[in-house]
Amino acid sequence: MSGPGWSGAGREILVAALLIVTLTAAAWMIGGAPAAGLVLLICVAVSLIALRAMIEPHEEPAEPPTASTSALQARSSDTGAPARIFNRPPGR
Repeated sequence: MSGPGWSGAGREILVAALLIVTLTAAAWMIGGAPAAGLVLLICVAVSLIALRAMIEPHEEPAEPPTASTSALQARSSDTGAPARIFNRPPGR
């Protein structure tokens, strides 16, 4: 694929469209217009289900750090361990 999204999927979309047209035409020849309509509706439903399955679920962004987490990080000693664990002020 040349770019993001569906931009490089022209051939695949064309093949899927031709398959739907072929199935609908065959149903028309065998059972007339009602059968063709039913086949077309089934193809649309299957296509929507397949597209929904291919879409990645939306992930929630990570929560920003809370005030207590930020304060704890600000009080870290030179080694990166929290200063309050050692019961001494930071920087000594």
